[in-house]
Amino acid sequence: MSALVHRFGLFAASFLILWVAWSLLAVDAGLGARQERQDARSPVMTQQSQEAVARWFERPDYAGGQAISVVFLEPLRPDASPPPGLDRWPEPGEAFLSPRAAEHAGGTLVSRYGTMAGTIGRTGLAEPGELLVYTRSPVEGIFGETRHSTLVSGFGRPDSQFIDYFTVSHQFERSSGDLWVLLMLFTVMPAAASLMVVVRGGAELRDRRISMLEALGASRASRLLVVIGEAAVPVLAGSLLAAAAAWATTLWDTSLPFTGHCVSAADLMPLRMWTPPLILAASALVLGISALRYARPRKRTTTRPQQTKDTTGRTVWILSVSGSVLCLYGTWRADGPGRVVFFFGAMLVIGVLPSLGGRLSGSLGSAIASLSLRRGDAAGLIAGRWLAARPAVLAVLSAAMVVGLGLTTLGQVVTSQLEGPEIVAKRLAGATDRNAVLIRASGNPARFDMLRRQLADHPSALVYREGDRTMLSADCRSLAFFGALTTCPEAATELTEAVKDVGVTPRTALAVLGLSPDRVSITTRHPGITDPEGVSLVVFNTSGGAGADRIWGAAYRTLGFPMLEVPVESGMLGAQARADYVKWVLDTALIGLLALALAGIVGAASVFDDQARGLGPVASFRSDRKFYMRVAFWNLSVPLAAVGAGAGVATYLLGQMLLSIGDGGELSGSLVAAGSLSIAIGGVIVAVVCAEIAVRRSRTWLPTGD
Repeated sequence: MSALVHRFGLFAASFLILWVAWSLLAVDAGLGARQERQDARSPVMTQQSQEAVARWFERPDYAGGQAISVVFLEPLRPDASPPPGLDRWPEPGEAFLSPRAAEHAGGTLVSRYGTMAGTIGRTGLAEPGELLVYTRSPVEGIFGETRHSTLVSGFGRPDSQFIDYFTVSHQFERSSGDLWVLLMLFTVMPAAASLMVVVRGGAELRDRRISMLEALGASRASRLLVVIGEAAVPVLAGSLLAAAAAWATTLWDTSLPFTGHCVSAADLMPLRMWTPPLILAASALVLGISALRYARPRKRTTTRPQQTKDTTGRTVWILSVSGSVLCLYGTWRADGPGRVVFFFGAMLVIGVLPSLGGRLSGSLGSAIASLSLRRGDAAGLIAGRWLAARPAVLAVLSAAMVVGLGLTTLGQVVTSQLEGPEIVAKRLAGATDRNAVLIRASGNPARFDMLRRQLADHPSALVYREGDRTMLSADCRSLAFFGALTTCPEAATELTEAVKDVGVTPRTALAVLGLSPDRVSITTRHPGITDPEGVSLVVFNTSGGAGADRIWGAAYRTLGFPMLEVPVESGMLGAQARADYVKWVLDTALIGLLALALAGIVGAASVFDDQARGLGPVASFRSDRKFYMRVAFWNLSVPLAAVGAGAGVATYLLGQMLLSIGDGGELSGSLVAAGSLSIAIGGVIVAVVCAEIAVRRSRTWLPTGD
């Protein structure tokens, strides 16, 4: 059983290591290809009209809680090349949408920006799921009415950044550094922990076999060849299978399960050349770590047993202290770089917790043995001495549980920090039912009057500032939206004077705009403002989502470069983008969860086999189940409960540190307690299984090697 478990672990570990390496390369390649496409489509702005080939201007929009980049285009030279992804320039009133934009929000965007002329090709999209629109305003001469620089001499600005252009659809994205932190925390660290557990599987029998070869005079090279030879086949098989799976991602696009992000096969195609080196590197890494403990055997000057000094404890404590210092420094800085430092420190702390737990269990084993010796308890004496002699066994067994508890705790804090604002914003936005749409536009504000005539069944008002008050200019029919008018004022009149009882719906609509009735004045006089920056239009919508869609479509047909928003909804964009980042946590954690599951399976199987085999000689005088259950309880359940409690305290402190960095959120103490309890319950389950295996072995045990 031990050999089978070890070979399976090596196969799975090599598969996992290569796949983790491939994932890191894929992320780097995907980010690089995305930047190249961004560079290729970025406009080259110019102030010289003789150099200009087109006009270019971006406006923000949103739908379904996500930001959209809307780019207005107008060619100045018929032979000029359109942006990448377009085979021609849009005609007035036409729009090209990215495939995801055409599908977004139930297809409501297809007719929002004009007649859909086609979709944007893959070469014109930074990523397949981008929400991007190229359109041409039906309003003639609108580019000449804006103050912004709109002339471009072409496309393909090298070394551009997302922050320069197309910032609307990407404005809420996290930095690529955050993604690398997630990968290191939730993927690389669990994979490393799993590898350490796997190479320790079946170590006791392997150590005996290598010691026997050493006693027979086998050279160091011969002994290493035996270790490597045993592991070579499963390691190579795992690496080859992982390489085949990685190669498949260069043939077909891959959609991640939680984010839905599409990984382009074309972006990964250049990585094919890396598959042979990755196979060699992954195999060499697993084989090298497997053989590392036998590479430099202890020097012997006598045939007598020698007590050796264990120096690994010093390394463990150094790593633990270093990680704690990094966590404290990150908490002290309490900013973006501080969070990165904190997470790296947390990785170190969580990574060494299993080793610290093993050392704790070794000390606990000695205490159990001493207590049992005084009480005459044979089961406790055997269990305590077995545990004191094999503290690494508990470290192996608890590695997956402890690392999993740490990652779960930090993940819960990050999730609450990211999702909390979105929940509040959604609750507020849902209560408004989109009943006030605020519209701004470039060009002549008189076009607002044209739009109001198209939306005659919707109350509307021009919004502008006069002194310290907000003015609403509208006809009497629209002003009646607020309630029964005592008079239809031509001069500016406070809203609460003209309307004695402002209704709930109008109050909610004003709240959406960030206004209160006592700070608003109304008038039927047209303001006569010619500065487009000085006036906006608010349309009061009483038809819910369908009415809002109609308002959006009419604005794009009538106005030049419109910007529309339901202020409460638009404020939700950043909160929802933060919440969507949780899905990246889930996607990156998938590989890590598989790694922890592998570590748990291999670690538990190794413990089952080691303990059942070690208790075999006891069968000469005991074979009852109760005795073996007590042994397993003392050397598995009790230490695992202690390790779980210690890990719970450590991860709770890490969670509190993360909270203090300043992104809000909450830490569930019950979750940490449940995690610690789960480790203790896992110890009971493992003890029961080990005891049952030991009972069955005891009833069939025969002395060997005598």
